[in-house]
Amino acid sequence: MGSGFSGKEQVSEPIEIRYKGVFDWEGLYRLIRKWFSDHKYVYIEFRYKDKVAGPFGNEVEVKAAPYRKVSDFLKYNIKLHVKVFDFKEFEIEVDGEKKKVTESRMFINISGNIEFDYNKKFKTDFEKKLLKWMTSALRMYYGAKHFDNLTHSMYQLHQEIKDFLNMETKYYGYRGRPG
Repeated sequence: MGSGFSGKEQVSEPIEIRYKGVFDWEGLYRLIRKWFSDHKYVYIEFRYKDKVAGPFGNEVEVKAAPYRKVSDFLKYNIKLHVKVFDFKEFEIEVDGEKKKVTESRMFINISGNIEFDYNKKFKTDFEKKLLKWMTSALRMYYGAKHFDNLTHSMYQLHQEIKDFLNMETKYYGYRGRPG
């Protein structure tokens, strides 16, 4: 949670995934889009870049800024940055069917913030000071409910991506121990 007040407060440190191997790029992309749709986020993708980087393969970059309006006052913002290096696609045969897969190195960064007064109803200096006071006075409420909800959502997305990539972990804090 930030010290200065800008109307937005970061909920946690960014969550990262680093991966090197073979995976289904189109399937991963669909999973991410579907996850945001299923969790009622408006998915805004402001960069999808695929450039020929050299003899080792292409470089693909996706930047997105999905958001979800929680109320007339609060909005959850997630920033997603996917960078894929040495992107090489090829076909393999699985159970008699051809499937397109990708071999590459990948970096995924997920961060989030809560935006207060996203409709900019508090316009004057006095109203902005009142907004700052209100949010600091209600910090316990926001911390217990909204900050935790958004952090939990970010970790859910993180885990679903790791599950898709078959990155093995026994459990993580937001799903609990297997049982």
